[in-house]
Amino acid sequence: MRDEKALSILVVALSWQSIDEVRAYAKKHELNVPVLLGDASTQRDWKIVGFPTYYVVDGEGRVVRRDFGYSTQIGLWWRSWAYDWL
Repeated sequence: MRDEKALSILVVALSWQSIDEVRAYAKKHELNVPVLLGDASTQRDWKIVGFPTYYVVDGEGRVVRRDFGYSTQIGLWWRSWAYDWL
């Protein structure tokens, strides 16, 4: 089982018109995690076909779980924790 303190959640905004739009979205949804800015190449490289898409990446940089659909921050934690049981 992994160290719970090692969990980091990052959000990547892909479909945005301006940084202010991303900031407003993060504020509206009370995101308390870093929001990175991506583009079409990010979407292509990570094979994202729907929004939002989630990845759990282990300590060695391997994608160990992938999912998509709306989630709360608690839901994100659950999705990352659940891969230990899969």
